[in-house]
Amino acid sequence: MTSRAGSSATPVTPVAIYGTVLRSPTHVRNPPADQFCADLPAELALAMSLAQRPIAAAAFAEEATGAGWKTVPSWYQIARHDNALSPQAQRFMAERMGATTEEVDGSHVAFIAQPRRTAGLIKAALSKL
Repeated sequence: MTSRAGSSATPVTPVAIYGTVLRSPTHVRNPPADQFCADLPAELALAMSLAQRPIAAAAFAEEATGAGWKTVPSWYQIARHDNALSPQAQRFMAERMGATTEEVDGSHVAFIAQPRRTAGLIKAALSKL
């Protein structure tokens, strides 16, 4: 990615985008990444946090027409170290939906940090359908 200033092209990296927050790739302090992807490599966490967008306001106003979990079997991977959605809230939701659960030592994106573990949960779910 480049930024054009006059006639010369200047490389733009995530470090340059964050400017004063990030001094170098070896000293990354990225609060969004700490919240959502604390167990990912710093470079991937940075890329994911740069791509993160706020939720649309319409999401709070739309009426749900039904809850699939009321009639469809459900599985839920609870991330024990999630800083975005507490494990207690995850357990509550999973219990309310009658989901089969698996707990993992991971962040909000444990499914990315531990893809084999997640694939195992999906395979287990498929074997029950």
